[in-house]
Amino acid sequence: MTPNKKKAAAGFGTRAASKNQSGRNHSIRPRLKAAIVRLDLWGVLPVKLAQWLIQRGGLRHV
Repeated sequence: MTPNKKKAAAGFGTRAASKNQSGRNHSIRPRLKAAIVRLDLWGVLPVKLAQWLIQRGGLRHV
């Protein structure tokens, strides 16, 4: 008897494709946080606004 081979569900990406997608997303997050901090240091953004953007944007642990 031959083993059953499960086919991937239509419309769902492969695991490798999802890793590539998250890799591109992840590379922009540190740059975004650095830009927010830089604008804060230059005095363009108030400190409280920069802190709020970092916390609300999920950039706290980047």
